[in-house]
Amino acid sequence: MSDALARAADAAREFEQVHDGIALRLRIPTRLAMRRLVAGAGSPAAAQEPVLQAAVVGWSHVPSREIVPGTEGDLPFSPALVPHVLDRYPVLADNAFLALMESFAKRQDTAETAAGN
Repeated sequence: MSDALARAADAAREFEQVHDGIALRLRIPTRLAMRRLVAGAGSPAAAQEPVLQAAVVGWSHVPSREIVPGTEGDLPFSPALVPHVLDRYPVLADNAFLALMESFAKRQDTAETAAGN
């Protein structure tokens, strides 16, 4: 039962960011995870890579040939391939990071408002 609840809680923090037909599935980090990621990076500006590495939990329509030349079809998701996909699609990575930060801020505002009531 607790595993199902954890999966549901994770799913509630997920959304997709799409650019040029490629979709990244992102999971908004928890408040504590975000603090750890930013602290480890040294500054919010330097945190883009570690935050996205932690937040990207899937993708669709990533052509494998763009990441691994000579291959065909869609690239299966692997956390180890996240940096390669983000490097190949920098506009998608930047847009995903901005959307993630906006979603994180909205989620924090909602939590703070609820705590104040």
